[in-house]
Amino acid sequence: PAWASSHRVSLLVEDISGCKHVLNAGDLADLLGAGPRPGTSPYEAVVLHACHSEQLARCFIAAGARFVVACAGAVFDAAARAFLRAFLLAMVADVDVPAAFASAQRAIRLSPQPGLRAEAERFC
Repeated sequence: PAWASSHRVSLLVEDISGCKHVLNAGDLADLLGAGPRPGTSPYEAVVLHACHSEQLARCFIAAGARFVVACAGAVFDAAARAFLRAFLLAMVADVDVPAAFASAQRAIRLSPQPGLRAEAERFC
């Protein structure tokens, strides 16, 4: 859609005082770049449970996150909930991140709801 090309991606975060801050991708990259020494990262796995989050995912990858799960474009809410549920259940069962991702993607692909099946490829 035409709006997607001009869609501004941002992340809403809350500080310790409860104040909200909106970070665009540049702000997030600056914040993450101010972290630990180069080559190290406190982020083993990051899940960005939001539409159009692939740009923000790149910021975490650049900051050294080993795994980042994001959404490419818009995703149906039902698909996002089902994906996250399957992903977290796999993680709780002590499955590694790539296997949990594959399991969650497979759960969406095999969904009894035909409208959700095509959404599986939007998770990246």
